[in-house]
Amino acid sequence: MGIIILTRSEEGFKNKLKECLEIISINIENGRTNKTLTNVLAGQLRLLLCDTNKGSENSLIYKVIENPSMDYVCNNFISFQDTKRIEFIPPTSLFRKDGLQLPLNDWLNQEIIKSNIKYESLTNCVCYYCDPFPQAGISYPQVTLEKDECFISVMCAACGSDFPVNIEEIGNSYEGKIENVEITTITIRDIIKNNANKNGGAHVDRNLDIKGFLCAEIGGGYIESISNYILEYFKGENII
Repeated sequence: MGIIILTRSEEGFKNKLKECLEIISINIENGRTNKTLTNVLAGQLRLLLCDTNKGSENSLIYKVIENPSMDYVCNNFISFQDTKRIEFIPPTSLFRKDGLQLPLNDWLNQEIIKSNIKYESLTNCVCYYCDPFPQAGISYPQVTLEKDECFISVMCAACGSDFPVNIEEIGNSYEGKIENVEITTITIRDIIKNNANKNGGAHVDRNLDIKGFLCAEIGGGYIESISNYILEYFKGENII
């Protein structure tokens, strides 16, 4: 006996869209006092805007709108905690809403965070435990922010101990090596998929690269902002 495959109707997709928007709406309201619901929002945003199935496009929005387009982001990047290591567009004023729009794929690829925190290998860092002998260091993709300072976790190649290194001190000591690294950029798509796939939406990854860290550290406000924008967008589309 062959496998029976049922095809969802256009009305069925619209019902799924309605369910998705209802989940987003309810969790935005509840999320004002419970930030863990950000993971729920991220999962629904992925399903709606940037889902794939075995590498093929599978987003729900394309099943109800043929060529979706959305607003440009604002270009008002500011420095995170005045560290000058991370620049971002404030989530509270993320979109321009001036009538100019982009196709969805281009909209998802808009940059909203930029960072030069990317340290694949640091050498000659002085280990706290082997001091005064400088040891080669292997940097982990782990960064912490404390007050106005950024630290990266380094493992001593000699004794295996972990110790924090102040990024500002590294930048001052290594003749621009840190300043001249390739800038890491984070897009709307990155924010949604990292929160949905790696930070508790569908999975929780043990290790995060620098992009994953930044999405987890300061991405929650973007998830809420994007969710609110999506609710407004579909009110204007009058699809359901």
